[in-house]
Amino acid sequence: METREDIPLKSNSKSSSLGSCNEYLFKGSRFITTAFVFLTIVITVALLLQIYYGDFQVVPHGSVATDSKDCSEIGTLILKQGGNSVDAAIAAAICLAVVCPHTSGLDATAAILIYSHKSRENPVSFDFVHHEILTPSVELTRRGFLVSYQLAQAIKKAKVKKLFKHVDAGERMILENLGDTLQRISEIPSKELYKVAKYPGKIVRRVATKKLFRNYNIFYPKAHNIGELLYFNLEHIEKMKFTQKDINGIDYIYNLANTTLNIYNEYNYWSEFHQGTASNIGVMDLDDLYVSLIIGMHSPFGTQQMTIDGYITDNKTNTSYTILPVIATDARFICVYYL
Repeated sequence: METREDIPLKSNSKSSSLGSCNEYLFKGSRFITTAFVFLTIVITVALLLQIYYGDFQVVPHGSVATDSKDCSEIGTLILKQGGNSVDAAIAAAICLAVVCPHTSGLDATAAILIYSHKSRENPVSFDFVHHEILTPSVELTRRGFLVSYQLAQAIKKAKVKKLFKHVDAGERMILENLGDTLQRISEIPSKELYKVAKYPGKIVRRVATKKLFRNYNIFYPKAHNIGELLYFNLEHIEKMKFTQKDINGIDYIYNLANTTLNIYNEYNYWSEFHQGTASNIGVMDLDDLYVSLIIGMHSPFGTQQMTIDGYITDNKTNTSYTILPVIATDARFICVYYL
């Protein structure tokens, strides 16, 4: 047994005395261990209190998914600034008109599906100032964006290099005329905006169709044959009774695609509907307001004619378009976040 100077051994001392134990505890190496344990408890409690009662270091804001990283970031920025899902979706759609001129544009056709999973009711109003929605895209046109591989290939295939200064993937494209157009639109007072816009088409508003598939509610536009075909396809796939082993197999995606193709052929999908281009936007905010927005043109780069305002017009036809926004929600739970 080792003899220590701070607690010397004595022949007649009682090793079990309370004084000796306390002296050994607070003067020896155990003091350090005890102090660290106590400090750890204090820090843990403080962190828990901060997490529960304190401010967020990263403010929760929802999520945005688009075909472009730039546009997803712009939609997310709108959410962080207090906008809702519709505001973010519109901001992202304007951005897609900038970075994806082969599939989208200011003259494109769009369909939007809106659903409040929190209230299970139609949303009432959306009051985010349109100037703030347009500003991020205005800035993007002026600082430029990197040409994606998909855009570069589409330009090459459509032979429209004359429309753009920089067409190779990875190059920075600047669209000054389009930026000026968006800037002018952003400066129009909100009350005058609809008077200025000369829209020859027709805005149609309908209540969406709701179907139950497994434990999910599937929403799609009412009176839309493609939506019914989609649900019929889901039911057909359900009857195939794929197992977990099948899902993990390499042939699963092929079987899904093949099944869908057969159903579309059976119902003459390819002859009834026009296949154009499409850019997809999906947004969910903290109030469980879900938005699915699809924007597209009847063909890549539309008419392939650039206007003096910096955007390409679409070659619209009377053929039914294949735009189908879809929202799928859990039929059992509401994941709303309360502030």
